[in-house]
Amino acid sequence: MNIQYVNSQKLAFYLIKYIAKSEPSHIFNIKKDDKFREHIIARRLSSIKLMFLILDETICNSSYAVTYLTTDPPTSRQKAIRLISLINENDNDPYWKNHIEKYFDWPEEEIFTNLTYPKYFQNYKITITQLTTKCLIYIDKLENYIIKRTIPNLVRF
Repeated sequence: MNIQYVNSQKLAFYLIKYIAKSEPSHIFNIKKDDKFREHIIARRLSSIKLMFLILDETICNSSYAVTYLTTDPPTSRQKAIRLISLINENDNDPYWKNHIEKYFDWPEEEIFTNLTYPKYFQNYKITITQLTTKCLIYIDKLENYIIKRTIPNLVRF
């Protein structure tokens, strides 16, 4: 464990040193296309995210909800592993679905046919639990509940 006393005068120096520290990739003896490697890469946090988790601080504080949409090609998209309690024995995919996968598995309703990727997440909320609302609720191919937003969401790429 690396413990270092930091007073207010040295905080900026410590933060820059911590952020610039490289990831310890040499620790694991893994090969390309290895399931263990995929698990380690999916579970690894960047230094800055880890620092905010340890300090119990929010990374971004906003009064308005912002959805950051995935735009990376399939080979370089980051995946997050679902909790073991949410993975079935017959399930071949232990990862959460990203925004692109959710977009292509939209409900089979005509109003979604010509909806662009940003507009889909700007105008609709996707949830796994059914909410009690007066709005019309759709169900997508992943069995998520799709609810029309009253106020559009802010999306970023």
